[in-house]
Amino acid sequence: MYRLLIVDDEEIVLNGLEKILSKISRVDVVGKMRDGLSALKFLEIQDVDIVFLDIQMPKMNGLELANWISLNKPE
Repeated sequence: MYRLLIVDDEEIVLNGLEKILSKISRVDVVGKMRDGLSALKFLEIQDVDIVFLDIQMPKMNGLELANWISLNKPE
């Protein structure tokens, strides 16, 4: 089972992706966040396998969050 986080500032995108991805048997959507900082806090306490990121978001954009993830991934 793949644990998946969706990060996008648009509610319609969050809900649409969750609906589509939840139909895949090996995927578990474990979180939906509306900005990069909220996702960062979530990732500090939860392990996920896949992150779907929007690029333009408030507080912390998707590229900044991707950079943080790549620098802080477990060995």
